[in-house]
Amino acid sequence: MIELLMRNHEHFSMKESDPGQDIMTRFTIITNELKSLGKVLTSEELVSKVLRILPPSWKVTLKSKVTAIQEAKKLDKISLDELVGKLKTHEMIKIELRKEEPKKNKALVLKASKDDESD
Repeated sequence: MIELLMRNHEHFSMKESDPGQDIMTRFTIITNELKSLGKVLTSEELVSKVLRILPPSWKVTLKSKVTAIQEAKKLDKISLDELVGKLKTHEMIKIELRKEEPKKNKALVLKASKDDESD
C-alpha cells in the first residue's frame, strides 16, 4: 500500500487546465495517507514537489518567486500552506486578467466599386 502511495506521489503532476485548489486537495490527500502509514514527508520535500509540478505558464509568471525560493535554498523556510496561498493568489490574478482582456470587435469592411456612380 505504501509503495502505491509513494508511486502516486512521485508521479503526481499538474495540468494547465487543472484548478489549483483541486490539485492541492489531491496532493494533500496523498501526503496525508502516506503520513497515516508512517511515511512523513518534510515541508521541504512537499514544497519542492509542488514547485516541480507547476505547469509551464505558472512557472513563467511565478518565475521570480519560484527562483528566489529555490536559489535561496529556503524550501525548508516556506510552509506548504504559504506556497499554496501564493499559488491561489496567482490563479485568482490570472482569472481576473482574463476577464479584463478587451473583447475583439469585428469590423465590417465594404469594398467600393468603380462601376457604381450612385451615392
